[in-house]
Amino acid sequence: MADESEQIGYRRPPKSGRFKPGSSGNPRGRPKGTADFKADLAAEMRERITLRDKNGRPHKVTKQRALIKLLFSSALQNEKSAINALLACMRYFGSGNEEPPGPEAVDLEDLDMIKNYVARSEARIKHERAPIGQPKSPKRKGKP
Repeated sequence: MADESEQIGYRRPPKSGRFKPGSSGNPRGRPKGTADFKADLAAEMRERITLRDKNGRPHKVTKQRALIKLLFSSALQNEKSAINALLACMRYFGSGNEEPPGPEAVDLEDLDMIKNYVARSEARIKHERAPIGQPKSPKRKGKP
């Protein structure tokens, strides 16, 4: 039977079942090329399907394009959930035709706030880089 010092039980497997020193519990690791959800979704969205237009002519489009067409047609039929989904997509991905805001779009209050922030940052950096012999900040007398 086993020694008293070699107990087997919860969190104490037998020596024959333990990992050998220097070896991994998963020696082969994750197989290469294993796709995750994001890669599978992207591959599925790139697949092409055939849609028919109003005249019955077939058109091959990707599933992604078909979903966008469906979302737009539902939104144009005044479905609230489709409109909300479409606006959320446009906000998240951008509609693609907007230009970056020019200098005329900047508010003067924003410029003042940025100037104040830069001035405070520069003062803080000067204060931190003060020579060692000089005190970093004047000591304030607190109220008793």
